[in-house]
Amino acid sequence: MSWFNNLKVRSKLILSFMIILVIAGGSLVYEITKMRAIDKSYENTILITEDRFGHIFGIQNHFSRARMIIREIYYPENTIKELNAL
Repeated sequence: MSWFNNLKVRSKLILSFMIILVIAGGSLVYEITKMRAIDKSYENTILITEDRFGHIFGIQNHFSRARMIIREIYYPENTIKELNAL
């Protein structure tokens, strides 16, 4: 590091400032890529959640229809009109 000791104060300050800028730029690029990855992960989570809700409501619809069919077995005169409406 004798070359650094031989530099003038102004050159040392400029060199150290450039090193700090390079480190800050590198960390900025790293943080931007991490934020993009987090955003992508969040998008995927939202899409999976939407699919799950769709399946849940589909299952609920199937159970509702099954309940109506069972009700028709026990009380056929009350539910014929309801089943025909579907």
